[in-house]
Amino acid sequence: MKKRTMLCLVIAAVMLLTAACGSGDPEAKRYAMLTGTAGTGSDALTEQVWAGLGAAAAAKPCVATSYAPEEDTAEAFKEQLKTAKKDGAKLIFCAGESMRDTLIAGQKANKKLHFVLIEDDTSASALKAAQAEEDAKEEVIHKNSCYAGIAPQDAGYLIGYALVTNGNTRLGFMGGDQSVDTAYASGFIQGAERAASDKALAAGTVTIRIAFTGDAQLSPAKMDIAMQWYDDGTEVIYAPQKGVRKSVIAAAELSESGRVAASGTEDASTESARVLLTAKMDYAAVVKKIAEDFENDSFAGGERVTCGVLDSCVSLAADYSSMSGFSDTNYSLLLSNLSSGQARIGRTEQLTSQILSINME
Repeated sequence: MKKRTMLCLVIAAVMLLTAACGSGDPEAKRYAMLTGTAGTGSDALTEQVWAGLGAAAAAKPCVATSYAPEEDTAEAFKEQLKTAKKDGAKLIFCAGESMRDTLIAGQKANKKLHFVLIEDDTSASALKAAQAEEDAKEEVIHKNSCYAGIAPQDAGYLIGYALVTNGNTRLGFMGGDQSVDTAYASGFIQGAERAASDKALAAGTVTIRIAFTGDAQLSPAKMDIAMQWYDDGTEVIYAPQKGVRKSVIAAAELSESGRVAASGTEDASTESARVLLTAKMDYAAVVKKIAEDFENDSFAGGERVTCGVLDSCVSLAADYSSMSGFSDTNYSLLLSNLSSGQARIGRTEQLTSQILSINME
């Protein structure tokens, strides 16, 4: 009996020690982020991922730790991953296309760890170009990893719906790389089409001019296109990429009444008084969702996770007070319709409509 009692005490002690060192320990370094040499402040995407990881850790609770190598080499990243593993990391995040190779190497060598690559629209596009070749060799996303990002269509949809609901019927869309920005344009058209239908507008009442300029850099050529559109009566131009948007804003500020719509990680109204509204893309919320799924044993291993409006990862920036025809009531109704399935954002990248007049330029 004494031996059995002693054995039970030993087992209980081991269980307590395991619990203290495991996921229930608020001091455990459970979450990790691998970055480049510049660390967590290297760019907007990395900053948001780090902020989201901190919030997820606080909610667990546990500790989130970042690891930056002294040099951007495969061996240096390998050493940082080894340190994270030694510290007790279970869920490891990387941000952006530059970290993709690091994640791929890590997921192969560390089957018991879980990895997440947070993609922005540019890295997702770059991955599309490489994926066919990679998939022919082996599975890119292993079962202990997932790729996660935000659906550009959702950002475009909110902008298109809000503008047409507001009464704007002569719209423009100016993108950079067509392979990246077609998804934004598709959502923009879908949202405008839904609003036109809700308002029972006659076919062709809403006109959208579309141009892809080839890159997302600030340039006089882009400014000239935008100026011509404003001079021809275009009321608002949606420019999702910041470099293109700078050109459009410059043109809007020289025009009599041209306005700009935006999307991105921050509210673009700080860029110019001519910015009418912004669809914010919250990568911190993506990180929190993935972490919650991991803790609930629903980690999307081997998959690509696309987050959007229904995941609270895309939303309109709070201040659209200058829009007299679009209000919180309109926005709430739209969100309700999307949540109930009465409205739907298609993942198609076709730029066509039965209601709108679409002019590709």
